[in-house]
Amino acid sequence: MPTSLAERTLAATLLTAASLLLAGGPAAAEPARGTDPGWVVSNYLDHRLYGAAVADYPYVCAPDREWSPTGVVEHDGPPFAHEQDLVLDIRSYDPSSIHFYQARNQNYFVVVVDVSGYERTESRSFVLAPGTEGYCIGQLA
Repeated sequence: MPTSLAERTLAATLLTAASLLLAGGPAAAEPARGTDPGWVVSNYLDHRLYGAAVADYPYVCAPDREWSPTGVVEHDGPPFAHEQDLVLDIRSYDPSSIHFYQARNQNYFVVVVDVSGYERTESRSFVLAPGTEGYCIGQLA
């Protein structure tokens, strides 16, 4: 049991630091419902690969929404809405590798993440579109 003021302060600081690490801390706080494209992909992969409980959120774009990241409307909608099994060859991913950039069509984002499959490790790109609740995944390359 800490007795001096310095020991009590140190103990309180260590307890606070430990609780922040275990809780994710302020730096890992979830953005507001999909406003961060990296958060959307990370949560989707956590749930799809590991069965993690994630926020109730439309991670995959609806099949009937307009899809035009290149500026040309694809009449079949977002490809990923029809091909979600493309992630079946992904066995794990590296959350620290996630980075994203805005696509040429300023409304879309490309999220790049390092993934491991059955026989290889590679970077995969998820194309996200804005939706009414935040970003949704519309394509996996």
